[in-house]
Amino acid sequence: LKRESLNAELNALRTQVNPHFLFNNLNTLSSIIPENPDMAVEFVQQLSKVYRHILEVQDEQSIPLKDELDVLRAYAFLLQTRFGDNLDITIDVPEEKLKKRIVPLSLQILMENAIKHNIVSEEKPLKVSVFAENGKLVVSNNLQKKNQVNESTGIGLDNIRNRCKLMGNGQVEVMENGTSFTVSIPLIEN
Repeated sequence: LKRESLNAELNALRTQVNPHFLFNNLNTLSSIIPENPDMAVEFVQQLSKVYRHILEVQDEQSIPLKDELDVLRAYAFLLQTRFGDNLDITIDVPEEKLKKRIVPLSLQILMENAIKHNIVSEEKPLKVSVFAENGKLVVSNNLQKKNQVNESTGIGLDNIRNRCKLMGNGQVEVMENGTSFTVSIPLIEN
């Protein structure tokens, strides 16, 4: 029952994120096409890779970390095309960790949250780091909260927490200290 409830929650989350994500990316694409057609082709390929991944993993409980990071790189390409030098994404995970498994779409959700809740501008560039530490995958960003009218619902983070709990592989750790926001997700043994 819990698993079914989480699947419904994940499907609802995908439905919420996808239209907004698609809208932003189509706007970015329309601005690149006249200026740089080659980059526009690459942009469409990366966008396609992200959506293909979402469709392929929707029924999976865990996937190889390597696969999730490959899609995160495609997702990062889309975001960096949109935000330019105002967004700095660093992914540094050792080769030996790539065989471990992770809850699917968790990294995309965390990256989307970083963009959604923080200022990304020339004056305040957003820096996001993804790395492995103590058996966990860590996503950390400098904290520069937007003045938002609507408070965060926490649906994305709760979804990741609940799916990790169902896997019985440790808890998701969240730490905010005034200058950074960090989420650590347990890596799952094969």
